[in-house]
Amino acid sequence: MRGRAILLAVSLGAAGCGRHEAEPKAAPPPPKPEVPREFAVVHRHPRLYERDTADLFSAWTEKMSGSAGAEVLPWARERLAEAGVAALPAIRNAFTLAYGRPENAPTLSNLCEVLGLMRSPEGVGPLREALTHPNGGVRESAMRSLAAIGSPEAVGDLGVVFEQDPLPAHRRACLRAMAAARSQDAAGFLRSVLANPGFLEFHRDAVDLLAAFPGPLARPGFREALARRERVLQLAAAKGLAVHGDPEAIAKLEEFARSPEPGERVEAAAGLGAARRLDLLAPLSRDQIWMVRAAVAAAVGIATGTPPQLTAPRPPWMAPPPAPWPEGKEAGVAILRSLLGDGEPGVRTEACRRLCALGERDALKRYLDALNSPDATQVREALEVLVEPSIRGVEAIPAILARLGTTQGAQRRPYLQALGHLRDPRGAEVLAKDMREAIAVRTDEGTLADYAALMLSNLGEAAIPYIQAALALGQDPDLRRRAARAATFMPVPAAGDLLLEVATRIGEDPTLRAIAIRAAPRVAGPRAAAPLKRALYAEPDPAIRNYLNCVLHDFF
Repeated sequence: MRGRAILLAVSLGAAGCGRHEAEPKAAPPPPKPEVPREFAVVHRHPRLYERDTADLFSAWTEKMSGSAGAEVLPWARERLAEAGVAALPAIRNAFTLAYGRPENAPTLSNLCEVLGLMRSPEGVGPLREALTHPNGGVRESAMRSLAAIGSPEAVGDLGVVFEQDPLPAHRRACLRAMAAARSQDAAGFLRSVLANPGFLEFHRDAVDLLAAFPGPLARPGFREALARRERVLQLAAAKGLAVHGDPEAIAKLEEFARSPEPGERVEAAAGLGAARRLDLLAPLSRDQIWMVRAAVAAAVGIATGTPPQLTAPRPPWMAPPPAPWPEGKEAGVAILRSLLGDGEPGVRTEACRRLCALGERDALKRYLDALNSPDATQVREALEVLVEPSIRGVEAIPAILARLGTTQGAQRRPYLQALGHLRDPRGAEVLAKDMREAIAVRTDEGTLADYAALMLSNLGEAAIPYIQAALALGQDPDLRRRAARAATFMPVPAAGDLLLEVATRIGEDPTLRAIAIRAAPRVAGPRAAAPLKRALYAEPDPAIRNYLNCVLHDFF
């Protein structure tokens, strides 16, 4: 009960912060009649910001309601996901309190998302319960989270929901969650969907998802789909069987590679890559349609086991990543080098991306040379390729810095953008200089100085000395505000320290303090609570005190 009291103390305080000034020891309004009895608690608690870990997790679960503002919601999700299994008791308790009350559906939906981010089997129980919730958003969040975890014990529940839920998006989410389980029951259900004419629109989904299963479980379904008359099912099944070197499937892919439909040739290229048949893939590299040629470059990456890394962890309902295939590197590199001179930029970019993944960094020479070209189109293409996350052409830093030395005004923007995306410390000094001096140059995003500050924030620890110098007392107020905003995008401990220093400094510029106060909990995390609380009680300005009070209530 004590944890619940603390939990709601934050909620009640946050609810009134945006409407009137709140003194640190002000009493709250009486609770509304519809508030559950467990939530009718006092506004203040002697340990409101010196809680133990369990109480802090309870406070974060309360933030899932979203009543504290859109900025708090991702922050609370992140903290709960980082906490892992330690937060599960608080989440289960929140499920119990919120379940069955329609107004609490957003809370349940967000808690389901957190359980998916945790990827812990211990979160499966509440998610299975949420599958029967009357709110469609809650059910869909539970399906997505089960798809992120992969739970064999939830397959039966998902099957029931699939057959009863009329929404196609929910049914597809159920199928993905089943495929993530990779169990015999899940494979059997996908085959039953494939055999049911009433589920015709989900047949392709069922075949595609069989690729996530081990060969013995997937082959029977692929065989059934390969025998069907629908070409789309034949193609999907051939791609799935080709991974296992099935001769019939490879012959079918050869047939699709000669199809008059470009889309079928694109998929055939991916299947031949998965089968590691580079000999059959090479003719498609001369296809008249550029999308097919780009697909060939991507297929070489599939064949050699060097696909670009995903920004997020690979969900278990996707096919496992291919294993490296060093023996195919020579043939793959030959195909990719032939595509480097293609007339279509998209093909060249894909080929370069795959060559870099194979360790052939000399493929960047074309783009490094283009940085010295007077042709703005060539320069733009080169910068776009070099800043690709899967390429990260840091070899271009000297050339970019040299161009910045002779480029003035708004034309500097694409080079500053490249420095920010490449995240190389060598770019920090130039970005900091533009942050200080380019205030008069206008861009679509505001001033060039604002944009330089944003790009500087990408450099992490390398940017801290320049941000700290810009925040020093006596600097231009506009420069200090730009630096403070840049720090709000830097998830490094030193940035949190700088923001807390500004947020707690009595007599500081109120606008600057407001920026720092609002961002400090998100950047510094839970350690921001104690300094902000001390600043709350020491602050003589009622407006700043009110703002501190609101932020503490929102985040902690």
